[in-house]
Amino acid sequence: KEKPLSIGKKANILKSLSTEKTAQTIGYEKDRYKSNQLLEMWVNADKSKKTIVVNDIEIEQYVSRFEEMVQSFWKNISEIDNKVQEFCIENYEGSNQDIKNFIVELSWVSLEEDQIKLGYWGKYVNIELRAMCKCEAEHWEISEICYQ
Repeated sequence: KEKPLSIGKKANILKSLSTEKTAQTIGYEKDRYKSNQLLEMWVNADKSKKTIVVNDIEIEQYVSRFEEMVQSFWKNISEIDNKVQEFCIENYEGSNQDIKNFIVELSWVSLEEDQIKLGYWGKYVNIELRAMCKCEAEHWEISEICYQ
């Protein structure tokens, strides 16, 4: 005989279903970046330039000691981006504003010693979102995320 779900588990399931329904309604593009394709573009990019562009995403402050971190980032771009989009959906659900105020696209990446800063710009309105990412034990986490 199955145990009944606790109130907390029911709330998490309902929240998950709500977020999923909102995601479908607003056209959330899960896994919108093709990591293998972006990684290949990165490997073949001219890294001697001050700003390196990969698929309209500007990469700033590259130095060769960041190569392993950057390749890992490209391999995991979909997982990272999905978390950013989930953050946007959660903010939309808690507001009374138009969804266009929350839809963003990755525009730039800034490399730092042990983390990567992501800059997202609004797709429809002039907004900016930033996310700080770190890779620990081959797993990427967003350590900070906020609208600017």
